[in-house]
Amino acid sequence: MSTTLTPIPDSDNMEPSGPLQRITAQLRGLRRSSRTETAATPRFTPSLPQADLLSEYVHDTVRATSAKRKIIIVAVGIISLNALIWFGQAPLINAARSGLTASEVSMTEYNEQVNALAPIRDLYGEIIAQKKTVNRTLSSEVLTSTLLRTVADAAPQHGVTLTAVNVGVTGIPGTSEGTDVSGCPNPDPFQATTTIGCVTINGTAPSRADAAAFLNSIDQSAAFINAYLSAAQVNEGESRLSFTASVALAQAAFSGRYEATAPTSPIGDAAPNEQPPPSACDLAPGACAPIDDPEG
Repeated sequence: MSTTLTPIPDSDNMEPSGPLQRITAQLRGLRRSSRTETAATPRFTPSLPQADLLSEYVHDTVRATSAKRKIIIVAVGIISLNALIWFGQAPLINAARSGLTASEVSMTEYNEQVNALAPIRDLYGEIIAQKKTVNRTLSSEVLTSTLLRTVADAAPQHGVTLTAVNVGVTGIPGTSEGTDVSGCPNPDPFQATTTIGCVTINGTAPSRADAAAFLNSIDQSAAFINAYLSAAQVNEGESRLSFTASVALAQAAFSGRYEATAPTSPIGDAAPNEQPPPSACDLAPGACAPIDDPEG
């Protein structure tokens, strides 16, 4: 048994055969064309016509007013921010001011105390100045006992008998403690030497050579300089030579126990180039030797 299928004709692709069908086809075509035009053409919005009748001056004025308004807003914002910062820092500023006030009060009290202690400060300065003056004065100290011991120890070695020994200290020439004349003759007047005093010696010796040897032995010490035999004679009825001699004191005769310092007060004036005197511990054997401790 065979079955024959008959295709159903497409109404859109069929050719209209009757008047009704042709009208229907035309309506469908109009509907399709309207859909296509609606999709391609934008929607029309009815509105009123616009025209700018204002001048450029009006537009500039509007823009300037807007700029001024913005500037005012920014200025107000900045001022407000500064005000907030100020009020935020106010406690710290008040605390700093309170501390400053307290410090000023303390400074006033300290100044009053300093003024009250000013006499003590001045007295202390005078004491220090006097101490320096005393040290500078005592820096020219000469140990006369050491000098006499040196002379006395040299006498027996040459058969000299001492009858009189005088020590005179004049200080360094040109200073406030010194004089320009030491009182001792200089064997060599063409050679200037600085002396601080003079030792005059009177005694007797077996001969002139012994007296000269005695003076030369004294002159070997650093404390003495310019030994000079002033007079020598043998008196009638005597076998020994009577002589008078002198020897000058060098700066090494200073003891050196005190340091010369320039005072800072008008009390006393120091020489600008004054130097501490050298030590005289080598003037005589054992003069500055330490004392032996019998216990140790």
